[in-house]
Amino acid sequence: AGGGVVFGSQDFKDFVDRRKGNGLIVVQLESFSAGSAVEALNELGRLYGSETTPTGHKLLPNFRLLQSGSSDIKVFEQELATLQKQEWAVENVIFGTDYAPHVLGQDTLKSSFTRALDEASGSGR
Repeated sequence: AGGGVVFGSQDFKDFVDRRKGNGLIVVQLESFSAGSAVEALNELGRLYGSETTPTGHKLLPNFRLLQSGSSDIKVFEQELATLQKQEWAVENVIFGTDYAPHVLGQDTLKSSFTRALDEASGSGR
């Protein structure tokens, strides 16, 4: 059955071992603060290694981080600067805004939709 696992737990490690070579694993971070993506990238890189891009940045081979929860462009800029300073490729991170349409007042329907893919018995749903 699908479901979430806690980053760094034995369940997470078992999940990663089962999924190796079967596409990307997207890890959603629980909090959005400057540096949180780099902390997670450093830990994933330590545990599972990284490749070097043609530009010399580190790239996780089977992972991407979903960094969401902020609608402040300055927070995104800080995170990008931290990624660059630590030599991580920005390709490692998927930036999202979650509730930004409500906060920014650009949601004309006054509603938002979230989609997720769950895996159960080997098939997505």
